Amino acid sequence: MAVLKEPIVDLQKVSVTFQSGGKSLHAVDKVNLQINKGDIYGIIGYSGAGKSTLVRTINLLQRPTEGKVIV
Repeated sequence: MAVLKEPIVDLQKVSVTFQSGGKSLHAVDKVNLQINKGDIYGIIGYSGAGKSTLVRTINLLQRPTEGKVIV
């Protein structure tokens, strides 16, 4: 019998855009991610890639410009 997991974190088309000097900076762009109970993830990438902004969005310290974060 297959066990269906329900996500404890669900990001749906999440984007975060900052305005700086009249220009838009897309720190996170249309991210979809589901994390199930017991899952372990690592977020890796180059400096300035948006890793910290993504984590801040997951824990709602940073509100997304677009999309949904469901915890």
